Amino acid sequence: MISKRRKQRVTKKKASIKLGNTWPNYIIISFISIILGFGIGFNIFDGGGATNFILRIGELEAENKNLEDNLVKRSLEIKLQNMSNEKNIDELESIKKANNELKEEILFYEKIVGKRKK
Repeated sequence: MISKRRKQRVTKKKASIKLGNTWPNYIIISFISIILGFGIGFNIFDGGGATNFILRIGELEAENKNLEDNLVKRSLEIKLQNMSNEKNIDELESIKKANNELKEEILFYEKIVGKRKK
């Protein structure tokens, strides 16, 4: 008994050919998907609000940098004023000391000569 085996094929005997273009449909579907994706993403992430928040952070950082620069400038001005005030205080003390010495000399000479009449 010899039996004939049937040939089993992976494909059909005749190829089926689809008429019509499917690639425009795929392009339209992908385009619609992209638009919907961007729209949903924009709504989920609060598109305008998130952008405004990031811009506000940038503005505040710039303002903070400006304020730090002003702080450094003011602190330098204060240090310079303190140095000049200390110098003026030292000069004032030396002048007061010289003035007291001159007053002592005047009193000494007044005791020797007598008081002046004005």
